[in-house]
Amino acid sequence: MINNRGYIALISVLSISAVGLAIASALLILGIDSTKTSINTYQGFEAKILAHTCSDLALDQIRANITYTGTSTQNLGNGSCTYIVTNTGGSNREVLSSGAVNNIIRREKVLINQVSPTIGISSWLEVAIF
Repeated sequence: MINNRGYIALISVLSISAVGLAIASALLILGIDSTKTSINTYQGFEAKILAHTCSDLALDQIRANITYTGTSTQNLGNGSCTYIVTNTGGSNREVLSSGAVNNIIRREKVLINQVSPTIGISSWLEVAIF
């Protein structure tokens, strides 16, 4: 009769090792995905800040010249932002601004109903598209 206890022990160790390796691999993949999600979230916040910054820059332009309309792009930090100021009639203005970091873009739309003596903002929203 052949003694099979050694083979059973070897197969048990290999099976347990395979399960442990599968669990470790799954945890590693989850960790990588979590890191990517964190980076995208952070870049989304950066893009939102850039869009807000360009909205503020546009308001500064309007404050300096109440007839201002135009476009500007700024490279700031890890990304860039762009704003467009249009005259929608009378004292009304529309400011469209976007901030971009890598492939992540955030947009804001600011509606102005008065430019003098102070700027009156009727709406300031983050929007998906213009």
